[in-house]
Amino acid sequence: MAKIAATTDKPKRPRKAKENIVARNAKYEMLGDDTVTSWDGRKLFRIRAVAAILSLRIQAGDLGGYIEAEKCLQVSGDAWVYGNAQVYGNAWVYGNAQVYGDAWVFGNAWVYGNARVYG
Repeated sequence: MAKIAATTDKPKRPRKAKENIVARNAKYEMLGDDTVTSWDGRKLFRIRAVAAILSLRIQAGDLGGYIEAEKCLQVSGDAWVYGNAQVYGNAWVYGNAQVYGDAWVFGNAWVYGNARVYG
C-alpha cells in the first residue's frame, strides 16, 4: 500500500504590491509612487495621513499635498498640506497652519500659528 502524506501547508494568498513609502512618522507617510517636480527640479512626495487629525476632519489614509522632506511639515500639531499644494526647500509648515489648493511654499518661508495659505 502506498502512503499518502498529509500536508499542513495552507494555500498562499497573493501578495499585495508593496507600496513605495519614502518616509513614515506618527502623522503621515511620504509616497514614493506619487511625486511631482517643482519648478526648480526638486522631487516632491505626496503625503498620506497615518493617523486621524480630528480638528481638521482628516482620517487615516486621506491624501494630502506634496512636500520635499519631513522637515517641511511638523509631525506634532495640526499643520497640514492639502490638494496639489507644495512645500519644499527650507520652508516649514507647523502649529495649526494649513496650505491649500495649488499654493507653493518654498525658500525660507515659515507658515505657522493659525495661518492659511491658498493658491
